[in-house]
Amino acid sequence: YSKNIPVFFIHTGLHEDYHTPNDDVALLNIEGMQQVASYTYRLAFELSTMQKPLTFTKSSTRSLSSSRTPKIKVKLGIMPDVSGTSDEGLKVMGVTEGKPAEIAGIQVGDLIIAINQKPIKNIYDYTEALSALEPGTKITVKVLRDKNEIEFSVEL
Repeated sequence: YSKNIPVFFIHTGLHEDYHTPNDDVALLNIEGMQQVASYTYRLAFELSTMQKPLTFTKSSTRSLSSSRTPKIKVKLGIMPDVSGTSDEGLKVMGVTEGKPAEIAGIQVGDLIIAINQKPIKNIYDYTEALSALEPGTKITVKVLRDKNEIEFSVEL
C-alpha cells in the first residue's frame, strides 16, 4: 500500500478480544472463515485472469506510520472501524462494558463525528484526538445515530 500497489484486507470481522492475550480459538468465526476462503479463491482467480491491472486508490488522505503514531494515554472503550471505508466519521464496531463510552451511552453502530468539537472523519482523527487527552478528563463526543446528532459527556 505504501508503494501505491493495490491491496486487499480480508477478514471475518473484529471482536472485543481481537489481537489481545484473551483472543482464543473459541472466538474464531469458522463459518465466516469458510466464506472468506471461498471469496478469496474467486477473487484470486478473477485477478489472475484480468486483462488490465488494478488501479491503486488511496483509502484515506492521511496515513500513520508506526514512528509517527501518537501516544494515547486514555481509552474510550470502543472498537473502532479501522477499515477506512468512510470519511464521514468513525463507526463504532464494539463497545466494552463498564468503559467510558458504554457508561456515557455510546452504542454499536454510532458514527463518531466529533470529540470536543474537533471533527472526527476517520481513525486518524480519532487517534489524534485521543492522544491529546489525559486520564480523568471530561470530554464531549458527538455521534450520528439514525441520522440524529447526539452529544455525550464522557469521563475518561
